[in-house]
Amino acid sequence: MQSEKEFLRGFEECFNELDDKRQICKVFYPLLEVIFLSLMSIAGGAGDWREIEFFGKSHLNAFRQYYPFENGMPSDDTIRRVFEALDPKRLNEILMKYFGVSLAKDQVIIDGKSLNGSAYNGIRALHFLNVYAAGSGITLYGKAIDKKDNEITAIPEAIEALDIKGATVTIDAMGCQKNIAKLIIEKEADYILGLKANHVTLYNEVKTAFETNAESFFSMDKAHTEEKGHGRIEERTCRVIKDFSKIPSHKAWPGIASVIEVKRVTTTKGKTSEATNYQQFSI
Repeated sequence: MQSEKEFLRGFEECFNELDDKRQICKVFYPLLEVIFLSLMSIAGGAGDWREIEFFGKSHLNAFRQYYPFENGMPSDDTIRRVFEALDPKRLNEILMKYFGVSLAKDQVIIDGKSLNGSAYNGIRALHFLNVYAAGSGITLYGKAIDKKDNEITAIPEAIEALDIKGATVTIDAMGCQKNIAKLIIEKEADYILGLKANHVTLYNEVKTAFETNAESFFSMDKAHTEEKGHGRIEERTCRVIKDFSKIPSHKAWPGIASVIEVKRVTTTKGKTSEATNYQQFSI
């Protein structure tokens, strides 16, 4: 088991790499104390700045076994300001290094959702962009954005902030943009992007390729699955095309290696519905 000195040595080796831009004469709470407080509080269940402050004040004597905290615990506003002054990209890199997180061969899911109940009295619902590592179960990045259209600008910011080398990034149709595909490839990762009619030319070419005697013109992989449970049956048929001879507009998409059709047939209480989705892969 690690001693307190060994634990702090490893902690400080990582977080001393952060650049503290505050004026030294105005610093009442050293950077390492604030970061240590925040990480331990979050591990103890704190979920926001106020809860970090409360956790710290409730366990001040325990925290002083590691650092002096000569000025007591910082307020929630102070903690927030300290983190706002840090370079988020560098902080993320160091956090991943400290916790031993590698995204190589992991699936990184980028998803934007409107928060239920956040719309009020004519004010639009709060929209949040979340980046999640499926394998490690860690949220890598989060950002509140004004509206869904702003995902297009927020997604590249998230990708730039993360070391995604070797990962597979999945994004719904909102993130199906050429510049985003290019950025993911430049970061040495792969992508799976949802494809809808917002890219009319590519979408129509892919749709036609699958619908018009597709298996006669293309050599494709095919798989079929069926799930039953709670009175519901869902059948999925997946087909993959890697031959782009009938999809000329693919040349505009960096890294594209295949396109996939997923057809779902769902039967619930005797009622059947069908849905077909298309995606593009760099794999």
